[in-house]
Amino acid sequence: MKSWRPPEIKALRAVNSDKSWSWNTRFIGVPMLHNYWQYHEMGRILELNRHLNGIAEIGAWKGALSIYLGLWGIRLGIPVITFETDRQLLAPIEHILKRLSVRIYGDCFEGGRIEEFIGQRGPIWLICDGGDKAREVRTFAPVLAPGSLISAHDWLYEIFPHDVEGLGLTPYREDEWMAMNMGLATWRVV
Repeated sequence: MKSWRPPEIKALRAVNSDKSWSWNTRFIGVPMLHNYWQYHEMGRILELNRHLNGIAEIGAWKGALSIYLGLWGIRLGIPVITFETDRQLLAPIEHILKRLSVRIYGDCFEGGRIEEFIGQRGPIWLICDGGDKAREVRTFAPVLAPGSLISAHDWLYEIFPHDVEGLGLTPYREDEWMAMNMGLATWRVV
């Protein structure tokens, strides 16, 4: 009897090669503004970058991605912090984030928390998915340590190539940015 093997990634892409990968779904019952392919790609990025010493997320919304990143933080033994200006959105899952040791902060532009986190850690992954992604990338990319990664969600919808010009960022896995309607751009800090 031939043993079962999971389908190759190429085969999965052929199944949903259009924009049918669903958005506004749920991760363990928590609403998310991403699709599952983005979670797959983010996991791949973390597997390929074991040198990262932390994860910072801007724009937690209701916290589905925060939970996912918190699980990766436990797996990799690295801290995870998240920023959300409307803390009430996270109230229903705050107990989960606490158990995952995900630290929650308010406005990413106030209090110097991201700069402090970066200064203590060296290379991190900063995920910009708040209300002003272009400002988030322009503000924090210059203070990231070499070897860090910075991502922006909603690429070509809310953030564009001219928003990152002159920042000295090197595109990372650019062929995946728009895969499966994901819209997640990632750069390496050199």
